[in-house]
Amino acid sequence: MIVSINQLVGEYSFPAIVLHPMNFKQFVQYIDPANKPSTKVASYMKDLELILNDDPNCYDLRIYDADYVIFRKKLASVTSKSIATITTTCPDCGAQIRTRISADDIKFRKLEDLPKSIVLSGKEYELEIPTVREFLLKTSNIISSDKSDIGIEIVKLMTLFKEREMSKVINIVNNATHEDIIKLMDLLEYTDSTLPIPVECSCKKEKGGNTVVSVSSLITDMFLDLYSNSIA
Repeated sequence: MIVSINQLVGEYSFPAIVLHPMNFKQFVQYIDPANKPSTKVASYMKDLELILNDDPNCYDLRIYDADYVIFRKKLASVTSKSIATITTTCPDCGAQIRTRISADDIKFRKLEDLPKSIVLSGKEYELEIPTVREFLLKTSNIISSDKSDIGIEIVKLMTLFKEREMSKVINIVNNATHEDIIKLMDLLEYTDSTLPIPVECSCKKEKGGNTVVSVSSLITDMFLDLYSNSIA
């Protein structure tokens, strides 16, 4: 399948990304619990590997676009349609909600939505959505410098900094205090490449409204989720 750059938010010199839907053997290997990565960071890296193996141009994609390409590959691997049933958790009451979404429902942030910089401890740091190539390099440095089980959201946040020495970023982020904590919490919003989508939940029916959920976490579990819902 072809993903045109017109469907992406970044500007690129190549016309499209070429993806190959998984076959049965690859799908079974992917969802096999024995092959499940031990951390969310490793799970995300595994998903990046899926698209990098299909098209080396994916190395030059901005991470926001890489997330979209991962979504399209997973969707195309388990259904010939652009609509699928997924399960998500209501952020208000914790209920499991089955809802139908299409590729058109998934809206990704624009690159320009990210603030140009952030001031922490009196110093200004430039921010930028990294390419996959930059993300992989920065993440490798983060993991080697910080041996704790760091979450993918924090890793993505750190890779937004244009600062080359990731040890400085790790130190400033991990040791932030007071107002800097609030600034970093606000910045965490931009580690989610997708905009929330509205879904119906019984806890909201009495008030006549919908709740909204993030779909970025669904991308990681999407294969098994689509398979489970297709046989339910």
